[in-house]
Amino acid sequence: MSEVVLAARTGVPVVLVGGPRLDDVPGGAGVVAPVRADGPVYAVSLAMRLLDQQESMRAGRPVPGPAPDSAPHVLGVDGAAGGWVGALLTVRGTGPVRLLRAPVIRTLVGEALALAPLAVVAVDIPIGLPDTGTRQADVLARRRLGKRGSSVFPTPVRDALAAPTYAQARQVSVVRTGGRSLAAQGYALRRAILDVDGFVRPDPGVRVVEVHPELSFAVMAGGPLDSRKKDRSGALERIGVLTSHGLVLPDGVDADARGVDDVLDAAAAAWTGARVARGEAYRLPEEPERFSDGIDAAIWS
Repeated sequence: MSEVVLAARTGVPVVLVGGPRLDDVPGGAGVVAPVRADGPVYAVSLAMRLLDQQESMRAGRPVPGPAPDSAPHVLGVDGAAGGWVGALLTVRGTGPVRLLRAPVIRTLVGEALALAPLAVVAVDIPIGLPDTGTRQADVLARRRLGKRGSSVFPTPVRDALAAPTYAQARQVSVVRTGGRSLAAQGYALRRAILDVDGFVRPDPGVRVVEVHPELSFAVMAGGPLDSRKKDRSGALERIGVLTSHGLVLPDGVDADARGVDDVLDAAAAAWTGARVARGEAYRLPEEPERFSDGIDAAIWS
């Protein structure tokens, strides 16, 4: 840790593979915050690019950019430890998946845009927050998933998410929904939901849609999966489904990898995002609801 901090403070680029998250390195003159890479191949490529940039700056030459791909891509996004994991995929919905990580979604989308133009950002988080009652998107998604329907948490009402404690959020939820309390899992998503809400409420400059990975996998597999995503057997099944649809996952993504379920969910979200971009996806409900935030509330698959 001390070597990483010393490097950051003396302007030496650092690429992290695994290990502790260092997303909030204090800024300042000459400080170069560490960046992360998923797998050694991407880490070496990123390190070489950072060294090229430093050499160009010392020589007074124009700093080379990240050589963005000109083909349109989609970004699938899922919550992960420390923030978000993104899966960058072409709008064809097949080919290599590039993984990105960031503490906030605006940063994640910015990193993706530096690599390729984005047609769609598909996020596994509620978009369009109800003021009272229950969203039809959640009801229909649970119904469509059948035995896997419990993976769809009811979206908290907006005022409950504004509550500073879980106890207060439950009280608000009971009042705003006519008696329904708020599950701990729903309140635990508070930071992520508000992060995305703050990103989409002003014009984000890119199309952002809501998806649910279990729905995405159900469409790919022709029906809801039997396995749980947290189990090794579930990870293997989901890797197989993604691979069968032409997605090439990065090295190091396997059933025993830490946080593999988040990576696989992001890849499934990207697959659905590609369907949205190509006009092949459908949404629940077909006519989206709109609440006081004025945002379309629907889950795409």
